[in-house]
Amino acid sequence: MLSDDESRRLDEIERDLLDDPQMARKFGAGRPARVRLVAADVIALIGLTLILTGVMIAPTHFVYGISVLGFGFFIIGGALVIGTRRRPN
Repeated sequence: MLSDDESRRLDEIERDLLDDPQMARKFGAGRPARVRLVAADVIALIGLTLILTGVMIAPTHFVYGISVLGFGFFIIGGALVIGTRRRPN
């Protein structure tokens, strides 16, 4: 647990980091969110591709499995996109 003085100093450092774009860039602020967002987009695109592939191929149980798998990828990608949104300060 941090003391009041340490908490105050930490808040001060966080504010300074947000106010200094060069320092934020140096420490990579926001980069993990961008990487996660790109990964989520790729996962959702793979899911959409699997869904469309399953719909376009002649219907069999295997193809239905491909569509269900694609739907799962699509939902996971969408959940990651929603979870990556920046929260207002």
